[in-house]
Amino acid sequence: MNRLIASLVAISAVVLVTAGCGPSKGPSGTVSGTVKYKGKSLPSGSVIFVAADGKSGSGPIKDGSYEATEVPVGECKVAVMTPPTGSAPGLKDPAKGAATDVITVPPEYADATKTTLKFNVEANKKQTFDIDLK
Repeated sequence: MNRLIASLVAISAVVLVTAGCGPSKGPSGTVSGTVKYKGKSLPSGSVIFVAADGKSGSGPIKDGSYEATEVPVGECKVAVMTPPTGSAPGLKDPAKGAATDVITVPPEYADATKTTLKFNVEANKKQTFDIDLK
């Protein structure tokens, strides 16, 4: 469990350093949707929206859905981060009391500089962006 938390913190730190100074302070929007990899809903992770100027907004993935707030306006690259494979064998979800599956997506989706995913965020709007990774 501690290795999973440490891995997620380390990955998040790298994304924030590469993505800029964190959440957008200018005009922003909210984006929500579902996240799947090879047809399976991702149980956990994060979706990060990064604008060309480095501003970003993100939201956690929980049971295949996410909501990212304070997302910078304009075209953003979209990165999807998940725990590394084998980082949490038998991880227990306290709410469910059962082992949680860990699904790891290919690294190119987790890197905001390499991802091919893009979304145009509009100011002061709630938008839907469903992500189906192959």
